[in-house]
Amino acid sequence: NHLYRSAILRFNNDHQPVYEADGLLVVGPDSQGRRVVQAVGDYASLIADHANEEVEDLRGKLIAPGFVDMHV
Repeated sequence: NHLYRSAILRFNNDHQPVYEADGLLVVGPDSQGRRVVQAVGDYASLIADHANEEVEDLRGKLIAPGFVDMHV
């Protein structure tokens, strides 16, 4: 798995925007080996499940998983 710590802008299951000022994004392989988002949310809530994994610290940056073409 690859873990990224940063601010995260995403949408929840109700299609509402969620901003995590200190978030964690976990990316890893699915059953076909494709890299997919396995977990995303508040860093403090998720890090215990990944205690022995290295986290790439990107604080000060913003990750927006799922946005394909934002026209920014």
